[in-house]
Amino acid sequence: VDAVIGKVMLYEDEPIAAAFHSTSSGKTESAKVVWGSDYAYLVPVDSTSDQNAPSYLSEKKLTFQEISDALKQSYPDFVLSGDKAELFQIQSTSDSGTITEAQVGNLTLSGVQIRAALGLSSANFTVQYKAEDDSYTFTTRGLGHGVGMSQYGANQMAASGKSYEEILTHYYTGITLSDL
Repeated sequence: VDAVIGKVMLYEDEPIAAAFHSTSSGKTESAKVVWGSDYAYLVPVDSTSDQNAPSYLSEKKLTFQEISDALKQSYPDFVLSGDKAELFQIQSTSDSGTITEAQVGNLTLSGVQIRAALGLSSANFTVQYKAEDDSYTFTTRGLGHGVGMSQYGANQMAASGKSYEEILTHYYTGITLSDL
């Protein structure tokens, strides 16, 4: 902590938005995918050590009724017509694995929107339906939005002897470190 007091991270001589999250999916995500805003220094980078984190993989089981209620609360026009097993149709994902588009009943949503509505650990997930108990199991990779520095990955880099400069310039592409 003492080593970074009085330091600032800059991109093109301006302070950065130093986004961070708990654990990535093994690769961080771009701000453009998650928030729709493009920041040249918040782009996907390797963080494979996150795959060893206790929070890397998680499951959440929800009934159809719980999902329907949550989606209707966020999206009052939500309707399911057809087979419950076909409720979630993943259309596209980013290179980091974040769902960028999914058909959910009559809605087209991003993984970020689904994550928020259903309280999932991340927007990088798979989903499986079980008719026996009318439930869906979401398997997520990572914890948090995935943009910027992974706290778990940064800790692993530090444990392997990397300096704070190496860690910060790894997670925030193209930045410079300067004195305040």
